[in-house]
Amino acid sequence: MISAVEVAPPGFLNFRLSREWIVNQIEGVITAGDRVFQQTIGQGKRAQVEFLSANPTGPLHIGRTRGAILGDAIARVLEACGYDQVQREYYFNNAGAQMELLGRSLQARYLQTVGYAADLPEGGYQGEYLIEIARQLAADVGDGWQEKPWQVFKEQAEAAIFDLIRVTLGRIRIRFDNFFNEVWVYSDKSVWKTLERLREAGYVYEALWRAGATTEEIDKAEREGKQPATWFRSTQLGDGEDRVLVKAHGEPTYVLPDIAYHINKLEARI
Repeated sequence: MISAVEVAPPGFLNFRLSREWIVNQIEGVITAGDRVFQQTIGQGKRAQVEFLSANPTGPLHIGRTRGAILGDAIARVLEACGYDQVQREYYFNNAGAQMELLGRSLQARYLQTVGYAADLPEGGYQGEYLIEIARQLAADVGDGWQEKPWQVFKEQAEAAIFDLIRVTLGRIRIRFDNFFNEVWVYSDKSVWKTLERLREAGYVYEALWRAGATTEEIDKAEREGKQPATWFRSTQLGDGEDRVLVKAHGEPTYVLPDIAYHINKLEARI
């Protein structure tokens, strides 16, 4: 199987496969066809692979697409291992501050398109794709949306960008069995139920700064007028530092809905 072993700088150990062995493997793959790597270790089991899950704030770029290909490959390996069911899931991050920023950005682009003065919000999305969405929206609804709230534009942007994502996935032949919307863990109160479960388990505390902060860090937070946030004692579970669950003004960080989402998967769907 191995024709040679070589040491190469700066410290690599190279194993060279023999040509004869490679040819034999190729012949075996051709003979076996689609079932060449079929195994039975997954029989009687189910698996879910959640992958890609890119925020719907813009088209897929090459970095995100790489993750899609990797996730699909993992799902295919599990199928080849004989799992009774392998579900491919996309977690659609359509809640939170970035989605509001997206909605306000499209609102500004729409107003500009129909002839009104409007500035992009600070940190807004400036991609050409959003200008195209605004032009299409103006062509569809005319100039009568100048009083519409940002939430309406957020829904329009989300739908249009999701269509772009679907087209890209179709071009690389990647499919999903299920799309789970982040807004669902808010609409059914799962986010706040999860917070209470963590609190009851002793993993939540309120503080200006994470546990173990220095006196200087705490003094700085007080001078800046910061209010206590809600923290997750993730260091007790092996994390390098505790994480904020809920900001001082009451908005959850991404950590809390992500935990709620995983609880939903483990308890309700897997």
